[in-house]
Amino acid sequence: MKIEKKNLNEALKVLGKVVSQTSPVDVQKSIRFVGDAERITAMATDGIEVVSLKLEAFTEHEIDFCVPFKDLKDMIRFERSEMLEIDGTHLDYPQIKQPTADAVSAILPINFGDLLAQAAPIIDRNNYRRILQGINLSSSGVTVTDGKQLLHQPCHIALSKDITLPFPSALLAFKPAEMGTLQVWENYFCIEIGHFKWTGKLLEGNYPNWRNVIPADEQLNYCITLTDVETVINWLKLVPSCKEPNGIEFTTTPPRLPTGTGNGKVGNLFKKRSIYERR
Repeated sequence: MKIEKKNLNEALKVLGKVVSQTSPVDVQKSIRFVGDAERITAMATDGIEVVSLKLEAFTEHEIDFCVPFKDLKDMIRFERSEMLEIDGTHLDYPQIKQPTADAVSAILPINFGDLLAQAAPIIDRNNYRRILQGINLSSSGVTVTDGKQLLHQPCHIALSKDITLPFPSALLAFKPAEMGTLQVWENYFCIEIGHFKWTGKLLEGNYPNWRNVIPADEQLNYCITLTDVETVINWLKLVPSCKEPNGIEFTTTPPRLPTGTGNGKVGNLFKKRSIYERR
């Protein structure tokens, strides 16, 4: 199989998020290349999840072999030619779970990758509760929490019940910018966006009831009348600037005190919105 060095390097950035280089199992520390003259796919697995990418590569015959991830990285680093010729060893690859006839399908929005990227910093990947290491999807949108803070990003995903995905390392590395599909069956899922495909097991357990944490829209607005505007302005100047947790954005224009949340109305009253929900 022949492939340009830059194309292989880009693929390894994604597949490397799944590879377990310290695993005693050869297939878990290797990249599998399978296909023919029409289509070649590279895939990696950690024994639970499988990530695959369609490659821009060339072969004259049918192929199915594995190459250690480390060897591929070394080829990119040391080979002078921009076109690499790769061959490897056939290994018995674990069977990849396929959606059943009753699998639930849903369309993922074009900004799904951005939503995950914004949610990822909230997740505590070392949390002793495995369920909190993942991302909750529902018909209401994308939700994450580390047990102390919570972020909910509304978007429509046609799911009949909530599911929790494991941390999407490979998907974040892929940086999708187009619509995709999600299929859910039993306790498995499959996400396909462009030439990226991710299959794995859903996280088990009950995700925290975030709907009880985020107040209803009518509870988000508060109005107060300021009788001493200058005193309030002077007090606000003492509030430390901390971009991430600040849920209210203040600007001072005496004699009024306009406030808002970036896209809120401006006026001589406070508008308060949950800092954990993106609107």
